[in-house]
Amino acid sequence: MRKTIFIILVAILSGLACRAQEVETVESLGNVVTVDSLLVGRTLAEVMPACVSINSSAAVSSALDRIIRDNETRFFNGYRIRVFQSSRQNARDASGAAMNRFNSLYPEIVVFRDYTSPFFRVMAGNFRTRNEAEAMLIKIKSDFPEASVVREKFKYPDL
Repeated sequence: MRKTIFIILVAILSGLACRAQEVETVESLGNVVTVDSLLVGRTLAEVMPACVSINSSAAVSSALDRIIRDNETRFFNGYRIRVFQSSRQNARDASGAAMNRFNSLYPEIVVFRDYTSPFFRVMAGNFRTRNEAEAMLIKIKSDFPEASVVREKFKYPDL
């Protein structure tokens, strides 16, 4: 019984030591669609704390690479914040201005501009859940009062 308690205690303490180490994140800006910026340009082994080691066979690594390659063309449902939408004669220029203004105010959030006849739209963020999008909407509503949350389809993020 004491041995079991000791093993559990050691496991908890080693887990806390691992959590104390910070993992650096990479911010992604521009027109690259990403969901989790933590793995952009890095492998899972690179982002793990030093106290965690991953031992996997070549078969596991090749299977993971195959899954990533197979999912390059798949999409998933998520949410974005529509910052601007217009079909007026000056909509192209106005959408560019809205995109630049949003980029200067919120450089940490990825922003997109697209044209779907007859509308020019400016969309911001890549959110998995509506709650995440709503939380960000509250923050930007003072600068963009007409902003709203919309459902979108994204490509799977690059790993």
